[in-house]
Amino acid sequence: MAYSEEIKGKVLSEVKAGKRITEIGKKYEISPSTIYGWKRIITGTKKEDKKFTKLVEEEKEVSMKIRTLITLRKFEEAKKIGEKFPDNEPIQSQMVTIYMKEGRIKEAKKIGEKFPDYEPIQSQMVTIYMKEGRIEEAKKIGEKFPDNEPIQSQMVTIYMKEGRIKEAKKIGEKFPDYEPIQSQMVTIYMKEGRIEEAKKIGEKFPDNEPIQSQMVTIYMKEGRIGEAKKIGEKFPDNEPIQSQMVTIYMKEGRIGEAKKIGEKFPDNEPIQSQMVKIYMKERNIEEAKKIGQRFPNNERIQ
Repeated sequence: MAYSEEIKGKVLSEVKAGKRITEIGKKYEISPSTIYGWKRIITGTKKEDKKFTKLVEEEKEVSMKIRTLITLRKFEEAKKIGEKFPDNEPIQSQMVTIYMKEGRIKEAKKIGEKFPDYEPIQSQMVTIYMKEGRIEEAKKIGEKFPDNEPIQSQMVTIYMKEGRIKEAKKIGEKFPDYEPIQSQMVTIYMKEGRIEEAKKIGEKFPDNEPIQSQMVTIYMKEGRIGEAKKIGEKFPDNEPIQSQMVTIYMKEGRIGEAKKIGEKFPDNEPIQSQMVKIYMKERNIEEAKKIGQRFPNNERIQ
């Protein structure tokens, strides 16, 4: 959350004046749990601790339930719950997620307008603006939250598309320990041919799967297949990396190993596309057709 000290001061002044926290929350569009948290820091009383803890736990449970319903794509049920907590920022962020999935962008934007200082929601607004091609609107959010890592990662994406690589790199320098941004830096260095710089990032983040997938790409181009395979062995459940392993096995003629990966990831479209190639080379047309029937909207498979 990124509320200014001025806003916090005004809110706490009204709290001290004896006004109800729910009413203050409505006035400033800040969730009661957030206000209770600010008050707790100042008072430190056990009574407030109990109130605050109970409220936060209740809202956490609600948020977890909504998250489960979103996973199950039970959007209507999730929305009915979310509508009961119009001032809770995390829950309203989940509502934005639902509206985005449903294509109800206007409703999502209304929430964005209501919570202009809540960073996760504003990050979602950046995503919407980028899809709409309203890049300048997205940038304004980036300027407003220069220290928010996810939002700045989105700014890197924008700058890369615009060819403003210097600006993108500045962000990379500012957030040397934020892995998504450093993965973007690897992409930039690979395009620039600065492979050693890219590898340094790979060495710094040996357990980051997207970055290690990029290392596999580098090793494959360098012909260092053994190094690439070591990464594949380290991340047996990472689908993009395992897709790269399929490519390696196909080039080596180790079709059996490639098929095992295909069997392990039957719902991964890039991997299944590779399986189609294998079956066609084997003249096993029926197996290839089965995959085609399962993925009628995948152009590569079709």
